[in-house]
Amino acid sequence: VIRPMGFWFYQQGLGQLLFILSSVLSSVFLFIFGLGGIFKAIAIRDKRLYYLLAMAILTPLIIFITVVETRYRFQIYPLLAIFAGYFIVALSINEPKWRQEKMLWLAIVLVFLNGIIDLLLNLDKIKERFGLFF
Repeated sequence: VIRPMGFWFYQQGLGQLLFILSSVLSSVFLFIFGLGGIFKAIAIRDKRLYYLLAMAILTPLIIFITVVETRYRFQIYPLLAIFAGYFIVALSINEPKWRQEKMLWLAIVLVFLNGIIDLLLNLDKIKERFGLFF
């Protein structure tokens, strides 16, 4: 989740920790609201947004097939930013009901479930890396 700003290894100590935290928070924000925007576009069947959705799916597709390194797979981030903006505007229109927005909660659950699975699968590597702070 922290890859778009994954240059944390150039920092040291508290600066490194703050860099990682800001990277995680901004990435989680982008993924939650970007996925929420994608889900919202699908739910309301806005045909104009289907073109962006197709681009979001097809743009990284060739990279997934040809490149193994994950750092080259993030062409989707600008499209997630567009969908995040769309979703934030949609939420602001229905401001009193944003807590009831199913697409928001679905995106939150998916992002955090993915994060928990990733954490559990890489726990040893995370302990090793965070040993640098303590």
